[in-house]
Amino acid sequence: MHQLFYVSSARNGITSEDIADIIKSATKYNIENELTGILLYRGGIFLQLLEGDEMAIKSLFETKIKTDNRHSNIVEFFYIPAETRLFNKWSMAFLEVSEFDIKMVNQILSWNKLISKAKEIDNNLILQMLESFKGRL
Repeated sequence: MHQLFYVSSARNGITSEDIADIIKSATKYNIENELTGILLYRGGIFLQLLEGDEMAIKSLFETKIKTDNRHSNIVEFFYIPAETRLFNKWSMAFLEVSEFDIKMVNQILSWNKLISKAKEIDNNLILQMLESFKGRL
């Protein structure tokens, strides 16, 4: 089992209908491929964790996520082996996060590190942050 976490920028003019389409197609695909995860959104920024079979995640990321024109500036933070799933009950959980949440995300990810693509961020902190959203799903 593996986990992939990335951040991307929504294209200008993305609508709530676009996001609903993303969630619908992701849920269907993830069920068919035994993937789980969460998609967070706020102010034009997507954050996503995917969990499941290494090859299924790799295929999804390369053939669908990277080529989806609804977002750009994809920054992969980690792709790591994992013993357990954080979101085993959700094929694709979704949460539109608050301004307060974004401040927490900024502290953990540090946008300076995001922009520079530095690898200094602690993966465990990211996973703890994502897990903190489970209570609101």
